[in-house]
Amino acid sequence: MGKWMIGCDGCDEWYHGECIRISKTDEALIDRYYCPRCQRNEVGHTTWKKKCRMVGCRKPVEQQQEAEEGVSKGSHQSGKYCSHAHGLAYFQMRLGQALLTKPQVASLVKCSATRADFCRLGDRAPAVEGVAFTAKEQQRLSESQQERQRIDGALSRLTRRQQLVTMMREKATRVNVELKARKEKEQCGLDVRLLMQEEALDALIEDKSADLEEQLRGTTVDDMCTVPVKKCIKHAGWFQIHSDAISLQEQLLKDRLDVLRGEDESIRKSAQRRI
Repeated sequence: MGKWMIGCDGCDEWYHGECIRISKTDEALIDRYYCPRCQRNEVGHTTWKKKCRMVGCRKPVEQQQEAEEGVSKGSHQSGKYCSHAHGLAYFQMRLGQALLTKPQVASLVKCSATRADFCRLGDRAPAVEGVAFTAKEQQRLSESQQERQRIDGALSRLTRRQQLVTMMREKATRVNVELKARKEKEQCGLDVRLLMQEEALDALIEDKSADLEEQLRGTTVDDMCTVPVKKCIKHAGWFQIHSDAISLQEQLLKDRLDVLRGEDESIRKSAQRRI
């Protein structure tokens, strides 16, 4: 069986995927491919399609058709999944990672008269039949619930931050593959936006108008450290350093959650013993 190849959209020459460091598994994600020579001559730059959010899926998101008054206006990639099935599977996976089980969530929904009541669950300690909490216990349980909500938000931000760091590394890899093909020195590749304060970086991630993901799918070196990788001592091992820092923060937050749950359980057991 012959080796997988890809054609350049600029010069129509064909290249082995392994020679240009593009895997056949990413074939469907390629929008337009331009070889190193065409990119050097500014014929065009390789562009990629948005990837499905489902873990392990290497397919592009489903094309969304635009239509107004029955007139087709073309298609665009505004979705997040390659198919309806993967959209459902993604959220089923996220639900599986939730702290509450489906029956527990269903029970909470049933005991809430309105949507507003459901959203207010956790604002204060729940009443337990036959158990009376002291004012101090009520306050501690309420403070614990508020802290756990803040931790959940922080964990979500860390997850998005790790996804961003991974995308930045993937872009750096693509840039260096093209440099290597031109027999040029590989670059450090650190996206200098990682050096922003955490609050500013999180705000940038949440800013939809910044279109950060789209920027990171290309191979432009804007916002990247272009010092040769072997000479950039300042940013050596930047991906692992940032990933390890995020992992450490996640573990510390999860440890704190365990402590809070233990304290809550201790308060409830203490109250039950007074019955």
